[in-house]
Amino acid sequence: MNLNLNKAKMKSVYLTPAFFVMTLLLVVEFNGFSFAISAIQESQVTSDDDATALENGPMQKVAPPVMQILKMKFDLDRKVVFIDQKSWGELETPEFQNLAIGPPRRLMADPISKLFSSVRKSGGMRSSSTSVSGGRKTMKSAGADLSCEVSLAGDRFELRVDEVSDPGRTLDVRCAEGTRILLTGKNTLAMLNQTDVGIMGVLIDGEKVISDSASDYYVLSKKNPELHDKLSALFRHAGVDLPLAVSEPAVKRVALRMLGSLYSTDVTGLSKLIEQLDAAEFSTREEASKEIEALFPNFEGAILKKLESDELSIEARNRLKIIVKRTEDAQAGDRRAEDCVKANKLLDSTGYLIGLFEIADEQSRLILIRHLTKTTNQNFGDDSQKWQQWWRENKVD
Repeated sequence: MNLNLNKAKMKSVYLTPAFFVMTLLLVVEFNGFSFAISAIQESQVTSDDDATALENGPMQKVAPPVMQILKMKFDLDRKVVFIDQKSWGELETPEFQNLAIGPPRRLMADPISKLFSSVRKSGGMRSSSTSVSGGRKTMKSAGADLSCEVSLAGDRFELRVDEVSDPGRTLDVRCAEGTRILLTGKNTLAMLNQTDVGIMGVLIDGEKVISDSASDYYVLSKKNPELHDKLSALFRHAGVDLPLAVSEPAVKRVALRMLGSLYSTDVTGLSKLIEQLDAAEFSTREEASKEIEALFPNFEGAILKKLESDELSIEARNRLKIIVKRTEDAQAGDRRAEDCVKANKLLDSTGYLIGLFEIADEQSRLILIRHLTKTTNQNFGDDSQKWQQWWRENKVD
């Protein structure tokens, strides 16, 4: 079966049953990238050489700011993946409006400005511009290796990054009433398309086509792990970190940490340490700060609540703010894992928690035993095999 892809143009993809038929006859030409599909058969996503090219391509030079811009989130109520735009607040300030008549001098802290700074520096910049017109804000940069364009208009967001040199990929992200992430390359297309109906993943690699849809991202990852893993790998090389699957080691580790925080009740000890932040001796204040920072994962809620109160002195408040910022930066990689734990309600899943015995340290095992005994009215102590056997026979989840 030969599919001619040169005349058709992909627009918005909606999650209808007809799409599954269309996938077999998929005809795609997107912004100048043509793809040839001669048959649908098994093949590998990338060869070793291709994988190396993806990892070392020009897009990798701007991957961190792209990830920072996208900040993929999971909406627990709507069960959709979306792009968090809260960190772009600086773009709404009068300073940004003034950029239309002057060079971008003041904007260097927000994620989009960091991206353009990186593109100009590492992409072999040949031209760069910023404009504001009719409520639409556009930033463009073109270079020998990379070009980039971002447009913002109300709730609509568009990002496009092109690799001018090999491996010659294009990352196109559009977020309005839904979110679509499209990565195109030589004989390759990877797409996630999310609307109010649900989410669809599509992967075209040479002669192989894989597609699937589901009500939300995590259902898709369970339903078609092959598609999930391959899309994740391809997007990651382009600077897009997709939400994690429940089986990821990071998710299991964070689930244990979050479970432990439910049983951290020694708030009295925490209060004493916070009082020591006002001690006359500098060494005492420093030691209290270190101990609070070590305890932060277990007492995050209590510490954040304390910061909201008016009881703290300026010294104590500043020290707690530093602790929160430093800890959040250190745990930045855990946020996607936390989203996964919350979205899938893993702390309420008896079967999932029993499976955590295999990675739990001594303290975590004690918490697991305590929690499982309390929630199941069973007590098999530290015998994980008996817990697993009981769960298989009862399937209480």
